[in-house]
Amino acid sequence: MNIKVPENVGGSDLRMLPVTNPLYEAQLTDIFLGKSGTGNPKATVKFTVTSEYTGPEAKAKDFESTVGATIIETYSLQEQAIWKLNDLYKKVTGERLPAGEIPEEQFLAMLKKALVGANFSLILKWGKSNKNEDRLEIEKYEVIEKKKLGGGRKR
Repeated sequence: MNIKVPENVGGSDLRMLPVTNPLYEAQLTDIFLGKSGTGNPKATVKFTVTSEYTGPEAKAKDFESTVGATIIETYSLQEQAIWKLNDLYKKVTGERLPAGEIPEEQFLAMLKKALVGANFSLILKWGKSNKNEDRLEIEKYEVIEKKKLGGGRKR
């Protein structure tokens, strides 16, 4: 199994965002498959923030725009824990992940086709990594449905 790590997955685009007013809009922009620190399969989902933060920190002179910031969320692909990824998939597609054994490349292609480009409303919170370091976590998310053009009432 080869894992491709793109140039823009880490580094300067990963930063701690304010969570005083924790609501952000973001687009799911990429998905990667890999292994956790313990060697278990996982999916890493990259969200890109599309809204500007409006909390009290935004008034600071040195405040950096949140638009374009990256939020990373991981989902275990172990059989007993894949329900979390299934919840995300179901919120976007309205369907469950297909049951059965799916080759890795096919599974990733299916996830990308169904999820990349979906827009979300995210509520973020502070959490701890397995190394006890501060990290952002998604506490709750909702899919933002695209508005249909020309759907207004005629008078």
